[in-house]
Amino acid sequence: MQQSTLKIKQNYCCHMSASVNNSSFGEFVGGVELYQNTKGVVFQCDRSNRINLFFLNLKAQFKIQDFVKFRRDVNKIDIKSKLMDISDECDYELIQTPQYNISERLTLCELIQLRDLVNGAQFALDLNSLLHQILYSEADLV
Repeated sequence: MQQSTLKIKQNYCCHMSASVNNSSFGEFVGGVELYQNTKGVVFQCDRSNRINLFFLNLKAQFKIQDFVKFRRDVNKIDIKSKLMDISDECDYELIQTPQYNISERLTLCELIQLRDLVNGAQFALDLNSLLHQILYSEADLV
């Protein structure tokens, strides 16, 4: 019974509209929701093997390895030092990924929310992977 539930979740994907705070994302693909906060949502699509990120005005599709790299880049930003710096240039951070045409200027609060979003999504991916390993290794033993 658990295995059929997993199949249903894996097949549900890609052809839905998503919304956060009543903001429609239109025809941009969705999938299985990984994580959501007040400013965005992250979906996983097993058909296209992509991670779909919606954050404020930012809409991006990543291959899984590119999402991990994007998350690493977001986490590298030293927010603590920017909070301590009183210059105006430290009030914002430019997030850029040329391969996906992403160039967004975020406030520090938005950056913290983006970090929460990508870290929450990564946690969900890791948890799903671990559960998948346990369920299928246990099924092989039976």
